Amino acid sequence: MHFKLLADFGNEFRVNTYIYEFLSNEYRPSIIEFHYKICDAFDNPKFNVFKPIYQQYVNASSCPFPKGEYNFMNISVPNMPLLKTFPLRKGRMFTTVLHREDRVVEGYIDIVIKQRFL
Repeated sequence: MHFKLLADFGNEFRVNTYIYEFLSNEYRPSIIEFHYKICDAFDNPKFNVFKPIYQQYVNASSCPFPKGEYNFMNISVPNMPLLKTFPLRKGRMFTTVLHREDRVVEGYIDIVIKQRFL
């Protein structure tokens, strides 16, 4: 994943994420969705799956994210209790980022959750 932030990215941005499950060869909406401010989610140790990834690739440990270019290669999420109990194994995560009320980012990531440790 490669992108460039043109401005610092902090709590003035709100993220809406919807998880779709891959069933019968198509993506179908699930009941899982998240709505949060960027820094609130990033700094919440109970929820954040992305903080360890961010820290692995970027020399920064807190929010707001400074403007600049970001390159994330071969992303894998650390083994976390949240993932062990996650109700689906294959899906798509649709995300929209709003700045105030304006949509500024929209995209999706295909996800596969594998059990690494038995």
